[in-house]
Amino acid sequence: MPYQTSRIVSEYPYATALKETFLMRQDRMEWFQQHPRRTRNAFIMFCVSGYAKVQRNMESFDFKQNMEWTLLPDSVIQILEPSEDFLVCYCVCPPPLFDEVTLHLPSAFLDYISEAEPYPLATDQEQKANRCTFGMMQVVYDDTGNTHRHQIIVNIIQCFYMAFYDKMRDYIGERKKSYTSAGDRLVKRFWQLLLVHYCEHRSVRWYASQLCISERHLSQTFRTLLNTTPKQAIDDYMVLEIKIELRSTHDTVQQIADKLNFSDQSVLGRFFKSKTGISPLEYRRQISSNRTF
Repeated sequence: MPYQTSRIVSEYPYATALKETFLMRQDRMEWFQQHPRRTRNAFIMFCVSGYAKVQRNMESFDFKQNMEWTLLPDSVIQILEPSEDFLVCYCVCPPPLFDEVTLHLPSAFLDYISEAEPYPLATDQEQKANRCTFGMMQVVYDDTGNTHRHQIIVNIIQCFYMAFYDKMRDYIGERKKSYTSAGDRLVKRFWQLLLVHYCEHRSVRWYASQLCISERHLSQTFRTLLNTTPKQAIDDYMVLEIKIELRSTHDTVQQIADKLNFSDQSVLGRFFKSKTGISPLEYRRQISSNRTF
């Protein structure tokens, strides 16, 4: 059964209308191409055809035909190198709806979803079941007069995740057991801290103190596991946040500097140019000339 392309309900391509609690779409997700953006909602996605490189926060993955993937709210996402036939069907869930869907799911499964790469559906049965689920989501989305529409979509997505959890239960259990390396736990905790405190704290010393280790220990762990340094990780993430602000807002460079806790716009400008080779205004001019929405 082919998917139907859903209506665009807002000038912002992934915003729901006032009476909508979710959104169904099928397209190339151009909004996330060319420049990184931060998600406002959760995205439950199925790659119908083609392939692309995708970057979530600071991780890169392949997203190919017959793969499913969930992006959580407040993720930084960019789609790179999409093939000409790249096409994705997806359900957009605002945070209240996604919270309702996942309320009773095991915490270990939610942790897995938050970190998982796109999952390949290897068998015809899995692919058929996935297409059936997204087809039902589309039917419910189009049935705007149904007074039970909200509860129906919650039930469908819950069934989708319960079936997925049943497939992944043994793997998640083994993953939880094997994810015991002190270095892995350290890096994971570092990223959790960075995603919360990047505006206030950008020194390796602060993160090391929060982790109750020395700066040297943290740096050695990063070099061993990631072939980079915690300072480089902090700087790379700050560049990403600046790009998002320049791309997604009309704020001045000074306003962005204030928001991201730089002392003034010249400090932000020097930092950004040292990492990218161009000034913030030059970057904004480039993205304005290439804007597709």
